[in-house]
Amino acid sequence: MRQRFRNSLCVSLLSLTILSVVIGCPEKNENSDSRPEYWQTIKPDASFTILVVGDAEVAKKIRQTVGTWEELTQASLIVEETTVEELLANDQKPKADAVICPTELQITLVQRGYPAKITTSMLGEGGELWADLLEIYRTKLSRFGTDTTFVPFGAQFFACYYRADLLQQLKVSPPTNWEEYTKLQRRLQELGKDQANWAGALEPTAPDWAAHAFLARAASYVTHRDNYSTLFDIRTMSPLIASEPFVRALTEMQAANPMGTPRLTGHEVRRAFWQGETAMAITYPTAALIDGLTTEKANVPDFKAGIAMIPGSMQAFHSEKKIWDERRREESPHIPTLISGHVGLISTETSDPVGMFKLLLWLSSKEWGTEVFASSPMSGIGRKSEIEQVSRWIEKEAMSEQTMKMQYISLLSKHWNADNAFFMPSLPGYTEYMGVLDHEVRQVLDGKKEPQAALDETARQWEAITEKHGLESQRDLYRRSYGLTGN
Repeated sequence: MRQRFRNSLCVSLLSLTILSVVIGCPEKNENSDSRPEYWQTIKPDASFTILVVGDAEVAKKIRQTVGTWEELTQASLIVEETTVEELLANDQKPKADAVICPTELQITLVQRGYPAKITTSMLGEGGELWADLLEIYRTKLSRFGTDTTFVPFGAQFFACYYRADLLQQLKVSPPTNWEEYTKLQRRLQELGKDQANWAGALEPTAPDWAAHAFLARAASYVTHRDNYSTLFDIRTMSPLIASEPFVRALTEMQAANPMGTPRLTGHEVRRAFWQGETAMAITYPTAALIDGLTTEKANVPDFKAGIAMIPGSMQAFHSEKKIWDERRREESPHIPTLISGHVGLISTETSDPVGMFKLLLWLSSKEWGTEVFASSPMSGIGRKSEIEQVSRWIEKEAMSEQTMKMQYISLLSKHWNADNAFFMPSLPGYTEYMGVLDHEVRQVLDGKKEPQAALDETARQWEAITEKHGLESQRDLYRRSYGLTGN
């Protein structure tokens, strides 16, 4: 019995040995994928191109990630770049699998038929990386009409810097509305009257900045819970820029920036604040290299500083009823105003839209997002996880005080959870619309025009720009920029 068992066992082992020689060892499966599961949807040896528009520093930083991405995916990636002007001059679709561009171009690329819709299944593939995006970006800056179309990378919003030591001396708090701001500005102006190059408050009024500062002032006046229409009538596309709330904002801006006030950029306003030349400043935080200057060797200021949301208003103009209305108790008087930002778009012609969606999310992830986008003054924190790296996003002077750091985090939280955000829709002709408005605002600040006349002229030229780009097309795009369906 035992001998028969031994013979049977030997025969079985021999059979298994022969079988393994014939068919190979099952432990060496040539079809196994050793790449991280997140990247296994991408075809190995595939080649992709990403185009960065209008930001050479972001393009440079993305190139530094290419080696890591190619190692993870076993695919290749080419990073190309172009300017905003070059992209606008060529009315064809970009020849790239994905594009990263300023927010001012996103609807222009939609009109050209470039981006693919980000489907529900793609959002599922994005998983935690998509969920980590801040709420305001996922709900307001990623959608066009009823579709998810853009991958947002974060944006810049104006804030109000202030001299905490001087406000304490006057026994006042940071202004919550524009009337308080103007009154406090006058008191602060008087407080430092013996100091050369002193201003009670500064805001950016240089060319290409004046229009943004003006819209930030007007945001709380024109954003009403019952209004879709802000800059244009949502039904007719008629400009509303010469209406009462905008005239009020420009009149107040003129009073706050009298003749002789320096016409500074946002960067110069921030610099003037940290150099002790002004008590309040409407600007935004950034640690990016600007105009050849960096805050890397910044001196710790010899005064206490603070940061708050820009002033707002508890009154808003109802565009249908043509009346001023009080905000409800639960409504904030502050309306975050988008200055700039970046978005990613996926080509309808790419061979792998899911892979490109994952690539864009990966570039904005906690691991790479700060490395890539904090290098640009156009960008701000776009993810919940990036709050841990807040010191890499704002200038060294602001980080010198723990109190200001915590105030900035609180300010970001208010922006992220805001019910409303105000921005100039990136319609075709965006630079034309904004160029006209910027010129007319500066005409008022230079004493050459009255607010109503300047805004009447703006409205007239805006109508011509709309006609140039097609009234029906612009109206359709404008409606969809607010999450509505088309015509």
